[in-house]
Amino acid sequence: MDNSHKYINDKDKIKPLLLQFIRRDIQILKESLPAGIWVKTFENRMDLFSIMIRGPEKTPYAGGLFLFDVKIPPTYPIRPPLCHYYSYCEYRMNPNLYNDGKVCLSLLGTWSGHGVELWSPNGSNLLQLLVSIQGLILVSEPYYNEPGFDTFRGEELAEENSRVYNQMALIKVVQSMTNITLNMNNSYHKSAGYFEEEILEHVKTHGLE
Repeated sequence: MDNSHKYINDKDKIKPLLLQFIRRDIQILKESLPAGIWVKTFENRMDLFSIMIRGPEKTPYAGGLFLFDVKIPPTYPIRPPLCHYYSYCEYRMNPNLYNDGKVCLSLLGTWSGHGVELWSPNGSNLLQLLVSIQGLILVSEPYYNEPGFDTFRGEELAEENSRVYNQMALIKVVQSMTNITLNMNNSYHKSAGYFEEEILEHVKTHGLE
């Protein structure tokens, strides 16, 4: 791997027990990774992963590609992975994805939640994190992911705001896909280069939706 991964300089000793958990998660990914999620592993840094997620159909993110870097910390699985989002557009296109890389998700401890929404040392794994990003963040009505907004669901003003938000998200997806395609080998836009082949195939098939 090159030096472009977000966590490349976070060099923690990988103890045997941690390595067992990492290998377990890799095996789970091999067996159960759903369509629309791609994972890159690195032989010389088994604690690091690069992720690409396709926006689900019937959402404003359909056809978009979303890039993340992940690190398994020494305290895993007591503590969840570290996750960094790469933004390729101006301003946020989702309440849970910040342009500085923050991913707000209960599973990561960066968003409020309870019960099964929270990280469980005995039951949670990397696959659960990736599926949660795809299914709980890249949703059909992201406006309601803003704190407290869901209580207004069904009200006329809220529904109009949600519609406008979706229109904005659609525009941002096109902007993002254009920038991803143009900057795959730009060191500033780091993670896209790991998925160059997959990105080009996606654009060939779907265009810059």
